[in-house]
Parts: sequence; structure tokens; C-alpha cells
Amino acid sequence: MGGSWGGPPWTFAVGPGVRPGGCAAAIRHRQAARSRGAEETTGPAPWLSPSASPERTWWADSQADDGLMLGSWVGERRVDRKAGRLSGDRIAALDELGFVWDGHKARLDRGLAALQAFIDEHGHARVPRSYRADDGFTLGTWVQERRRDLKAGRLSDERITALDELGLTW
Repeated sequence: MGGSWGGPPWTFAVGPGVRPGGCAAAIRHRQAARSRGAEETTGPAPWLSPSASPERTWWADSQADDGLMLGSWVGERRVDRKAGRLSGDRIAALDELGFVWDGHKARLDRGLAALQAFIDEHGHARVPRSYRADDGFTLGTWVQERRRDLKAGRLSDERITALDELGLTW
């Protein structure tokens, strides 16, 4: 799961294999989407937190006008940060844009928020498989994925507790 951005002060390459100008292209993509009032509601994973406005929620398969694969670019930034190849200024600039460094946690948080909204509306946590939230989030699929994760032993105790507290039926 990945995300992307950058900005004028950090438009040059930041490490091996990083495309020069990638940050600038990502910013242009974001600004163009915002000017169109675009809202992307499909795709495997958000790059920004679920609380971000729709024009700031991009997906792993998003592509800038110049062909930059933004999902790949974001993944590279995450790797660069872990490897110590991003300066503090670049990290701060990405943080200011709402960059999500942990895409898995962001998707979990988004799912929990969508599940809570479903419960608030319907009074229960029995989400139909085909259920899609108003913003396009495929909550039914997300719930099924969490059930599979539980069976496979991939859910932490913290995540299980959070889902149990919402009343999810396993």
C-alpha cells in the first residue's frame, strides 16, 4: 500500500533509483486533482489518512500526467526514510502535506472509521460483503479481509480488540 507527494524545495532525486522531479510531478498531480474537484474512490490503498480531504486521498495505482507512478514513488520515500536517506527537511515537508508513513495502519484506521460510521447508521456491525461506504470505501471487503487475517493469525491483539470493541462478528 503506498502514497505520494513532494514539493519545490525537494524536487531533486533523494536516493538511488529515485526519479528526479518525482516530488514536483506528484505536487502537480495533487494540484490538478484539487482544481478539478477530483475525488478518487477506487483502488487498493489510500496514501493519506482517512481524515484527509478527498482531493488529498490518492491510490497506489494513481499516475501523474507525466507517467510517474505515484504509488511506487511513495513506497520509495518510505524505504528512503527507513534507510536514513531522507533529510529532516524533506520528512517535515512530506509530513506537512499529510504523507502517511505507515500505509497499513492508515488503511486499518480508515476501515475502523468506516465501520464505526456503518454502526452509527445501522445499529450493528454485520456489514454485507458488497457494502460500499458513501465515499467509495469497500467496507464489506475490508471486513472480510480482517476475518481472513484473524484466521491466518495476521491480526495483532490490539487490532482484534479494536474490532471486538466495535462489535464485529467474526
